[in-house]
Amino acid sequence: MAAGAINHHSRRRFSQRKARTRRNTTIESIRNLAPKCKSCVAMIRTDIIQEFAKSGLLIAQEAVITIQESETPLDLVNEILKHLDESVVVIGQSDVAVAQTSLNARKKVVKSLTFHGQAGEEAEVLTVNATEEADMAIGQPCRQKPQPIKVLADITECSTCVGTYEEFVRYFRNRYDRLSEIIGRRLNSRPIESLAYWSPRQEGLFDEERSAGGKTSIVGIVNETRDTPNGHRVIDLEDSTGYFSGIALKNKAAYDAALQVVLDEVIGITGSLSSDGKVLFIDNVTWPDIPPKHEPAHAESDVHVALTSDVHIGSKTFLTRAWKNFADWLASSEDERAQKIGYVIVAGDVVDGIGVFPNQEEELAIDDIDDQYAAAASLFEMLPSDVSIIVAPGNHDAVRQAEPQPALSNDYAKSFSGNVTCIGNPSLIELCGVNILIYHGRALDDIIAAIPGCSYGNPDGAMREMLKRRHLSPIYGNRVSIAPESNDHFIIDSIPDILHSGHVHTIGASRYRGVTVVNSGAWQGQTKYQRSQNINPRPGIMPVCNLASMETTFVNFLEPDKGLISA
Repeated sequence: MAAGAINHHSRRRFSQRKARTRRNTTIESIRNLAPKCKSCVAMIRTDIIQEFAKSGLLIAQEAVITIQESETPLDLVNEILKHLDESVVVIGQSDVAVAQTSLNARKKVVKSLTFHGQAGEEAEVLTVNATEEADMAIGQPCRQKPQPIKVLADITECSTCVGTYEEFVRYFRNRYDRLSEIIGRRLNSRPIESLAYWSPRQEGLFDEERSAGGKTSIVGIVNETRDTPNGHRVIDLEDSTGYFSGIALKNKAAYDAALQVVLDEVIGITGSLSSDGKVLFIDNVTWPDIPPKHEPAHAESDVHVALTSDVHIGSKTFLTRAWKNFADWLASSEDERAQKIGYVIVAGDVVDGIGVFPNQEEELAIDDIDDQYAAAASLFEMLPSDVSIIVAPGNHDAVRQAEPQPALSNDYAKSFSGNVTCIGNPSLIELCGVNILIYHGRALDDIIAAIPGCSYGNPDGAMREMLKRRHLSPIYGNRVSIAPESNDHFIIDSIPDILHSGHVHTIGASRYRGVTVVNSGAWQGQTKYQRSQNINPRPGIMPVCNLASMETTFVNFLEPDKGLISA
């Protein structure tokens, strides 16, 4: 099926708007419009989507519109469920047509509608009339209208590179220049080439360092790290003028810091030159880092943002029930957090994708990329229309694999509702005066593998290492393919108030020098690959951040009875 394709655009856009505004209709006006027969009651879009979700099904946008426009939408939904083949995961126009034909042939109106639950669950009965719908709408607290989204930094429509040698040279020079400038605010360093002039006869050139205790500082990109036969740590640095080596002795305080150094990042080292001037004995390692006294911004209003990622719709292990619990909670919960959520941010991997890893087709419930995005549109339609949804791509999405990644193209995002905004990966946005840096987080794989103490079970710890380096993807050439843009879009120039990532399917939240760090888990159960790597995901758990207080809490939608949990 051509999921998400829209015919008669103007007419259907009007019907969509009409459906969305139905919840705002007063009790009196709905009573006047109430039909005499329950089977003729009009259904709003989210009701249709949610009723199919109860049976573990998704529905394409066109199919929703067709059901809305039918004379007896309740009967049509019931008929679809009755005749649907067990292999169907996403309901399309053809399924609606079969059910409509069956209804017309029987010429029979069903007065009540029973929805069949998933295996092992009790059947649910839905009886809807216009008065009840109005009562539910009036009973809901009025959600504060979210302020406009300001996109401060995004690669979308700004990519210029083609991958030439000259572009890579320019890219790394840009990285060095910007990060060394940040380090230079705290460290008085000299160019590497100046160390070539050192000799016992030229000690006068280093009088300034010797007057400060004989210490010399240099700043450079890490070209190589290695261990000596005696267990000392060597760090080779490079700047635009040359190369130089520093060595951290294993019995010195700087040794542990030297073990944290990764390839391709920009650091400063301070120490004493050897007697022959060929090596620097490291006493201290300086990273660009966040200033210790950084104070984050706070929203003036008590608005909340739901931080999520890694939906992976299309996978056989997608957690349909957990997502429905999320949608229900957001739409009707008495939880004060749900009532104050103005934004939902999805930090990548909206769909499971096609051909992302070997034999992926064996793990797919939806094996067409267009159908996957149509299903994603249905998921977003389950959420209240007065909540702004912000979507960034990840390595499973239909964008270029090289990072930074542009926003999803309209070819795939065309079926998304008007409250969905697509941005690139990474992107810096502003919500209610709070700056949020959104990065899917594929570089976490490299950071966790390279830095002692980092783990998948503590993803916010690896994210703090990003802030320490003022760079989202410091290691070049491993799992993350980086496009050599003229500017390094991974550098954290402007310090965010929130850093939000996903990718690793585990959760974590903490603060680092005033920055709220959140990894938002997933909506996908454990995959075969994760089992092979002994990775235990924590799916169906969503962080919620109060933009006024910067407090982050977690809501468990996989096991909602457990309530509030800690990271």
